Amino acid sequence: MPGTTLRRVLPFRPEQLFDLVAEVERYPEFVPWWVAARITGRDGDTYATDQVVRFGPLRRRFATRTQLLRPARIDVSSEDRGFRQFQICWRFDETPKGDCEVGLTMTVELSWRPAQEVFAAAMAHGPERLVAAFEARARQVYGTSL
Repeated sequence: MPGTTLRRVLPFRPEQLFDLVAEVERYPEFVPWWVAARITGRDGDTYATDQVVRFGPLRRRFATRTQLLRPARIDVSSEDRGFRQFQICWRFDETPKGDCEVGLTMTVELSWRPAQEVFAAAMAHGPERLVAAFEARARQVYGTSL
């Protein structure tokens, strides 16, 4: 998956959406594909995570490093050898109305070509589904209004 960027305005405050995205250990409860996520270490505003995702027949365990820049940005990277590239950036910008413009930029490419083909097919609408999962979670946690 070459770099993909998605932007959407959601009726929540940036801090609210930031908190949901930062809470990686809850992902298996509501994010498509996530099977497991466990924080393995913390250092200030950075944490390391061991995660498991499933895309069709492909199941992948990997480690990430997440940097929290509250409340505006979350950067996730991986140097796991199973990836050629792995970078995810979430941005949370307040709109003049007080809503949040969410920006999601994903660059994820697996090292093994057959797995990359399965992954790319599964992720054809991945960023949209990912943002939709967080929007649904925000509605569940915070309700429907600011």
